[in-house]
Order: sequence, then structure tokens, then C-alpha cells
Amino acid sequence: MSSNCYSIQTIVNHLKHCTKLKQLQSMYAVMVKTNTNQDCYLMNQFISALSTFNRMDCAVLAYTQMENPNVFVYNAMIKGFVQSCQPVQALELYVQMLRANVSPTSYTFPSLIKACGLVSQLRFAEAVHGHVWRNGFDSHVFVQTSLVDFYSSMGRIEESVRVFDEMPERDVFAWTTMISGLVRNKRFREALGVFNEMAKHGIGPDEVTMATVISACAHLGALDLGKEIHYYIMQHGFNLDVYIGSALIDMYAKCGSLDRSLLMFFKLREKNLFCWNSVIEGLAVHGYAEEALAMFDKMEREKIKPNGVTFVSVLSACNHAGLIEEGRKRFASMTRDHSIPPGVEHYGCMVDLLSKAGLLEEALQLIRTMKLEPNAVIWGALLSGCKLHRNLEIAQVAANKLMVLEPGNSGYYTLLVNMNAEVNRWGEAAKIRLTMKEQGVEKRCPGSSWIEMESQVHQFAASDKSHAASDGIYLLLAELNGQMKLAGYVKQRQWSRGVVQSHMKRIVENSVQKCRDDSGSRILLVALRDEATETRVTKDIFYGALYIIALAAGSGGTKPNISTMGADQFDVYIQDNVGWTLGYALPTLGLAVSIIVFLVGTPFYRHKLPAESPLTRMAQVLVAAVKKWKVPVPDDPKQLHELSLDEYIGSGKELTIPLLLGVESGSRSPWMLCPVTQVEETKQMIKMLPVWAATFIPSTILAQVHTLFIKQGTVLDRSMGPHFEIPPACLTAFVTISMLTSLAIYDRYFVPMARHYTKRPRGITLLQRMGIGFMLHVIVMITACLAERKRLSVAREHNIIGKNEVVPLGIFILLPQFVLMGVADNFVEAAKIEFFYDHSPEGMKSLGTSYFTSSLGIGNFLSSFILSTVSKITKKHGHKGWILDNPNLSHLDYYYAVLAILSFLNFLLYLVAANFLFITWT
Repeated sequence: MSSNCYSIQTIVNHLKHCTKLKQLQSMYAVMVKTNTNQDCYLMNQFISALSTFNRMDCAVLAYTQMENPNVFVYNAMIKGFVQSCQPVQALELYVQMLRANVSPTSYTFPSLIKACGLVSQLRFAEAVHGHVWRNGFDSHVFVQTSLVDFYSSMGRIEESVRVFDEMPERDVFAWTTMISGLVRNKRFREALGVFNEMAKHGIGPDEVTMATVISACAHLGALDLGKEIHYYIMQHGFNLDVYIGSALIDMYAKCGSLDRSLLMFFKLREKNLFCWNSVIEGLAVHGYAEEALAMFDKMEREKIKPNGVTFVSVLSACNHAGLIEEGRKRFASMTRDHSIPPGVEHYGCMVDLLSKAGLLEEALQLIRTMKLEPNAVIWGALLSGCKLHRNLEIAQVAANKLMVLEPGNSGYYTLLVNMNAEVNRWGEAAKIRLTMKEQGVEKRCPGSSWIEMESQVHQFAASDKSHAASDGIYLLLAELNGQMKLAGYVKQRQWSRGVVQSHMKRIVENSVQKCRDDSGSRILLVALRDEATETRVTKDIFYGALYIIALAAGSGGTKPNISTMGADQFDVYIQDNVGWTLGYALPTLGLAVSIIVFLVGTPFYRHKLPAESPLTRMAQVLVAAVKKWKVPVPDDPKQLHELSLDEYIGSGKELTIPLLLGVESGSRSPWMLCPVTQVEETKQMIKMLPVWAATFIPSTILAQVHTLFIKQGTVLDRSMGPHFEIPPACLTAFVTISMLTSLAIYDRYFVPMARHYTKRPRGITLLQRMGIGFMLHVIVMITACLAERKRLSVAREHNIIGKNEVVPLGIFILLPQFVLMGVADNFVEAAKIEFFYDHSPEGMKSLGTSYFTSSLGIGNFLSSFILSTVSKITKKHGHKGWILDNPNLSHLDYYYAVLAILSFLNFLLYLVAANFLFITWT
């Protein structure tokens, strides 16, 4: 080897190890000194090294000093310009290259095509495409792949598909680029079709392919397909990195499966900003505003810097929950704390938030102070707020702007027409309609919907007849419309979409029975079926096109009679005057009749396939835990974070993934191995048991309303006028009235006031609300005790000792304890049902509801047990006892005092249980 060649190789080796710009500059001085700066191979290496430092100015200087640069030098320069975001210089250099009669190679075109995309030079790219064809590079995979990517980025998806179809060979990068281009152009179903074709051609996807396909599923709302792809990822050993992980988080959140989205988020060891943005957006969209804001705060604590997308989700969360002050604070912190200038999306969220709250003047002022030009979305949000709060003055301002920005959009004209019609300004409404006609504005409905049924996605638009099952669907809707009219539904002028009777599902199902094979019937039934089946209908503009109106049935029709007429006329007369045996026999007979009616009507009900009992799932975890008590926990925590097998695939398939306790082989019995999802569900339900136990005594207190409280009333003066006596059980109506009144006051006044201080959407937590109710129960029993002592004192004063003798004291002395019980119910019972339902895992909601109902039943049993126990204890040693058949000789005041003490002790135990639960959840 010559000394010159040796020096060139030495310089190349030094160039590869340069880590600083000064080192490169020193090497260039050596190259000039040894006259090797004219060597094209060496200059190619030198320019490539300079491009990594984004110092193309130095590269240009070295390039201009070359006498005869070859194609490799030009390629290095073009690639360096593109990497340094100088696409114009790259295109100009290509022109110089052609003028110098230097022929391009296949390595010239990928960087050149990318430069065309950066400056949106379609014509230049088409010329380059011609050069590719003339130079015979149309069969080169990476050149054609660059063209596919360019055309799709320019929105020319047909040209992109044509180039892709003409490729003689396609590798995984080509397939992935085509799928990505279709997703970028919102051709999601076609993207999934290309993915299927890729599988048929035997091309294995990579991580980028899977992330792109998952994104397509997210936009389509295709949860079942997304779960199958998740299963494919696990089965084929893909690494759940931030790219696939963040795509899964986003997909599950967009498809309505927030629990799986959160599970995937917490499973990822490394989380990028997109992961955080996806989970915050998912929480916000699903109405968990408080949790979304807490997640944002957690992200800041972990030193993850937010971007504009993050704040769109944060402000949307404030918008969904109506957190005005919180929204203002977060909006101000964008520029103050994070130096992020608000964009149109952020202003849109704030205008929508203020407009919904009725702060229309403030919203208008915010628009006028914007540094950006407000678009139609912002003015549309203001107009919607004006419609909500009936402010025609500001509505006209917003509408005038919208008619300039989007003159062909009929929605704004229609909204203004409806607003004028609602206040009987028919002249103004007619003028707007005339303006629409003169300007050729026609009503249009651009919104569309997707619904997934049997792993197939169907798309619909308003008045759409393109679907193959359209005739059947419209036939069923016509029948539904007729049944609604028969049921008494009348269309409301002020609400053009109207409401739909709750029995519409049964109408559709009856029609389906007549035409089981009709796909239109099945599609409409899927759209109307219960939310528990996790049907997801995704809409561009509005969620929900059918609104349910409840029929007067259930407890609303039966409970008033049971509580008032039954408790007095039946309980007092039959049980006291005829006998307790017959008194219990008659309601037992009534229950038997109701069971017969239920069984007879069962064939006519809408059925769901029975799911696995949540108690069985909990028992499986406990049995497996006992059997695997000594099994060591695996070192890799990822082995403990897998969803259940059924979450990914149906029965009949095997999934070789790590399950609970790191056991990867052996028995697959659910009584031996349980996925962590099932374990966490069980732990969640077990953690709520102490709180559930703390509700027994309050349910016992509630039972007194229909027993001893009414018994007190039977021996009080019930006369209301000369010829009427109020039944004692009628006082229970005051419990209901008090509960409804206090509930309205609570929601209307207490919650906003508490929210102002606590920054919580509910004002206070459900545990705090329940605790307040428990203390009210103590006050209720103290009040009942004092009322009973007053009654007994009046009885002794008048020497009244007869069993049915009436004490000359008005029955309304008992009113405070009934009213206070209603107020307590507002806190306790409302909080109980919300708490046990909201905090139960998705698959155990029914068990959470049973926690609520069972506590009532146990409370009734406990009431009888305590009453019987106290009666027996107080009759010992020859005493009369506190609980007798004769209220005038009993000491119910002592018994009420005992219940008050039990309630207070139970409240203290509840504080311990609630604090334990709060700590474990935190």
C-alpha cells in the first residue's frame, strides 16, 4: 500500500472517532496540507461527519474547494442538507449536479425526495420521479418507498398506492410506509386491509408497523381488532417499548376501554411524552377530570416537560367537569410556567368552558384579546354557549363572524333560526332563512359514525343509504317511530333531536325475532344494546343520537304504597289486631306471586349470555394464592402485568405468555394461575369490605323509619281536623321529600361551594360524604330519643298506661327525626351506591352494586337482632324491659340512646376503615 493510500485510510479512521467539531477542523487542515482534500472518498466521509454536527456551512466550504466532486460527494451533500433541515439547498445542489453532467445513483433519490416533501414541491418531485424512471431505478425498493412516503405526505394517496402496487419487490419498510400513509390520510380501513395483505405475502411486521396498525384501530374504534393485534404482539415476542406501548394506551383509551389503557400505561417502565398525553386525554374524554389533572401533576413531578397537546387534554378535562377556576389557572400556567404560547385549540377549550358556564362576556373578551386569528371552531363554541344561555346579542356577533369564515355551513344559520324561534322572533328567523336561500346555503349533515359488530366496522352518515342493510334499518326505524308515537312521545320544538322511549330496544328485538337473518336488524340492535356489552359507537361531532326516557315503573310505582298504606293499614291492623303469623304470611304470598310473574315473563325479556360470577373469580384468586403461597415472585415485574387470556382472544387458542407468579408452563387451571388483572380486581373488592361493614349500623338506623318510628306515631294524637286522622306511616313521605330537597340543595349549592375550595369535581369525596351522613345518623337517634322522652313524660303526666291509649301530644313532634333521616339518606345512601359502583373494577360492577343492596338487608336483620338482644337483656333480674308491646310502658328513649352510641362508635371505626382505604389507594 502506498504512503498516500495509507494516509487516506488513517484520516478516515480518525474521522470516524471525532467527537468534536474542532477535531474535524483539525483533520481538514491535515487533508489540505497533504492535498487529500480532493479525494472524493475522503471528502464523502468528511462531509458526512460534518452533517452530524449540523455544520453544513463548513461542508459547503470544503465542497467548493474541490475541483471534480463525484456523485458520492453530491449524495453526501444532499443528504447533509436534508438532515440539517435545508431542503432548498439540497434541491439546488441536485440541479448543479445535473448541470455538471454527474449522473445520480439510487442513493441520490431518497434524500432528494425527502427534501421535496419538506418544502411541498410536488412538481419538482414529479420531475425527480421521471428521473428515477429514466435512470432505471424504478425497481429499487428504497427509492420507490421514498416516493410512496412523499405522495402520501402530500395527500396524493392514489399516486402513492399506484407506486406501491408497481413495486416488483416490497420489504417490511415499504409495507409499513404504505400503511402509515393511509393512516396519515385517514384511510384507516384501507390501512388494515394492506396489513392483512402484508400478512398474506408472508412479510413479518416490525415495531413501527404494529404501532401504525394500532393507531388505525384507535381511530376506527375497533377494540376487538386492537385486542387481537395486542395478542399478536405478545405472541410474537415484540418488545413493549414506548412506541408500541404508547400506541396501545391511545388505542384502548379511544376505544372506550380506559381500564386497559391505564393498565398498559403503568406497565411501561419507560414512558415518553406521548404516553402521558394519551393517558391524560383518555381520562379527560371519559369524564375523569380530577384524575386527568392529577396525572398531569404527576407528570410534572417526574420532570416530563408538557407540550401544547398536553394542555389541550388538560383544558378539555376542565371543560368536561366545568372547572372554571382550574381551567383559568392551567391556561395561565402555559406561558407563565412552561413558555408554551396558547394555540387556537387552547383558546377553543377556554371559550367553550366559559361559554358553557354562562360567562359569555368573558369568553368574547378572550376571543378579542387573542394574538391569533380566531377560527370557526372558536366562534362556534361561543355561539353554542349563547344558544345554551339564550343570549341573542352575543350570538349575533358570533354568527356574523361564522358566516364570513364558513359561508356555506348551514349549521350556524339553523342554530340562529332556532334561537329566534324559541323567543318568538319569527320575523328575524324568516329573514335568516331568506338569507340562506339567497346565498344558496343548504342544510347538510357531514357527521358520520362507526360501529363495530362481529369484528367488522360499519360506517354511517345522516340520511345515508349506501350501506347494504339500509332498507332493513330504515324499516325498523319507521316501526320504532310508530311505537314511540303510540307510547305518547311528542317532538319538542326547542330540541330537534328529541328523546326516545326506553322500550325502543324491545321493539327492535321483537323485529329481529321476525327477521333473524337480516343484517340491518342485527346492526340496529347492536347500536341499541346495553352498554355492559361494551359496544362503542364513535362519532365525529356528537356522542349519542338516541336519548332514553324512563317509564314510570319499578320502585317509583310500588314503594310509596308499601311505605305509607302498607306500613299503617296493613302492619298496624293485621299484625296487631289479627296476628303476626297472618301478618307475615300475606307479604310472603305477595312475594310468591311476584316470583311467578317474573318467571312467566322471563321468555319475553332481553337476555344476555351469562358471564362468569365475580365471586368465582375472587375465589379463584384466593385458592391460587393459598396453593402458591411459597412460590417466589419473579425478578421481572413485567411477568406480573398481563391481562386475562380472554381479554385478547376467544376460547380455543393458546397464549404462551407469563402469567401470575411467573409460572410459564404447567397447569393452566384458573384455580392454579390467575392473571394480575384478576388479582387486582379481587384486591380492590376486598379493600372495600371494611367500608362495607361500616354501613351495617347506618342501615340499621334506616330500618327504624319503618318500624319503631311509626310505632311511636300510633300512640300520638294524629287528628287533623274533626273527621280525619293522619296514618303514622305517612310521615315516612317526609323522609323522601327531605331527601329530594336536600339532594337538590346539595348539588345546586353545596357542591359548587365545596368545589371552589377543594378543587374536586364532586366537591368532597364519596367517603367524606358518607362520613357526614353517619354523623347525621347520630343526630337522628338523639333527636328521636328526646322526642320519645317528651312523649313518655306527657304520658306519665296524664297517667296514660294503656296499650293503645293516645298521648295528648301532636304526631308532628316526630317530624324532625323523619326530616333529618331524609337529609342523612342524601349523604349516606347516595354516596354508598356511587362509591361501591364507581370503585368496583369493570368486570365486578354487579358485585359492587350488591355491596350496597346487601348492606340494607344486613341492616334490617341487624335491627331485629339488636332489638331482640336488648329486649332480652333488659328483662333479666325481674325488670320489665325496655321493649314491650305497649309503647306507653316501654323505654324506647333508652333504646334510641343505645343506637346513637352504636352509631357514634361505628363512625369512629368508619374513619379508620376509610383512612386505610385512602392510604392504600394513594
